[in-house]
Amino acid sequence: LYLSRFGFPDWVSREVVQAADTEGYCLEMKGMRLDIFEGIVIDNPRLFQKGVLGLPFFEAREITIGLRLFGASGPKRIRAVRINSGKLRATADTQGYSPEKKHSSAAFPPLDLHLAMENCEVQSIPFQHLSCDIDVRGSQLKLRKLSAEIGQPDRNGRLSGEVSYDSATDRFSGHTTSDFDPNDLVAFLEMHKLRGLVALIRSFGFPERPPLVEARFAGSAGTNFALTVDGTVKAKPLRRYGLDVRQAESQVT
Repeated sequence: LYLSRFGFPDWVSREVVQAADTEGYCLEMKGMRLDIFEGIVIDNPRLFQKGVLGLPFFEAREITIGLRLFGASGPKRIRAVRINSGKLRATADTQGYSPEKKHSSAAFPPLDLHLAMENCEVQSIPFQHLSCDIDVRGSQLKLRKLSAEIGQPDRNGRLSGEVSYDSATDRFSGHTTSDFDPNDLVAFLEMHKLRGLVALIRSFGFPERPPLVEARFAGSAGTNFALTVDGTVKAKPLRRYGLDVRQAESQVT
């Protein structure tokens, strides 16, 4: 009850900050407290990239970490992570990203947890809600039961699906269904200098509802970047270059 009401002592928070201090990043927080039902709550965490002045590349109002008390050790003790009012910005490493840049094939720590995000922004993409199960074994990372609401509260759309990535081979694959406004991706695409996609998105307008997109994709994120997509796009009505179209359906390959 004491830890729930008054939080952990300052020295515990300092130990956590020092443990999280890596070669590239440093952590700040307002404090930590215990929620007897949910787990450990970190208030106002702020993660900075060392050597880069300005805003933190990640911050949130709070992060709640649920733990498995028995039968697990290390990172796999984490059973759930909930992020409220978070913002993930691009780091110096991701600014100006291009598919041709070399990727790291470092192995991931083993994880088996549920991630939930509420009112968050990931590199300028607004998420009202996101949830998924994260399973990491060796070089294999899988996002299962992905469900999200993307966009502003008055005009958000949905995204669902599953994604797999192998850090050893830099290959990824997955399937998604979405009906959010693609204009919500423009700031993200501009950040990564994908101007062709920005121009394509801006050439379309969706007066009543966003397009329904169902797709399967696969590719390589390594130096030989490759992407194949197979799916359908349905929209009604839509506008392109001032021309109104009542209904359209297209196969994407």
